[in-house]
Amino acid sequence: MNEIIDIKKTFWKKQALIYKDKDKFKNSVIKDQEIIAFIGALIMTIVFSYDTIQIKNIMGYIYIISLNMCICLSSMTTIISIRTIVLVNSLPYEKTEELMDTIEIHKSKYYFGWLHPFNLMQLTILTLFTTHSLLIYLEYGIIELIITIPFIIITLVYVMYDNIISYKTRFNITNDILLN
Repeated sequence: MNEIIDIKKTFWKKQALIYKDKDKFKNSVIKDQEIIAFIGALIMTIVFSYDTIQIKNIMGYIYIISLNMCICLSSMTTIISIRTIVLVNSLPYEKTEELMDTIEIHKSKYYFGWLHPFNLMQLTILTLFTTHSLLIYLEYGIIELIITIPFIIITLVYVMYDNIISYKTRFNITNDILLN
């Protein structure tokens, strides 16, 4: 190995290093963003299908706030992912790594680095489950909520844990590729 590989590189720099072909890297960025945009749009569709309820108490207001947060987060997830796809498609494949690195640097500079679509997607999923729990409580009552809470928690924990495992595995595999 004739060069020292810095393992503390940013996410997209690491991803770019494992691809020999810059065109394949560009396609991988686009695929990542397409999947995240699809999930954001799907969650937005689910939330827009929720019935509105008559606000009778403070829980009704909390439900409306949660519903709107979910709509905003899923919109941001979708819009940022689609904007990234448009930016990547507007440049030659050789500039993809530089573009993704520049975006990451600028977001970090303004403390918005955590607003990566993947993180927004996770936050959107959490908000969706919160909104759904509030809807069950308001429409059916506390007994039904208590009955469904274990299913909601198991699903939420599994989805979030699976996200973390997938993300860490991707980084570990990338590190292994870079070190070998």
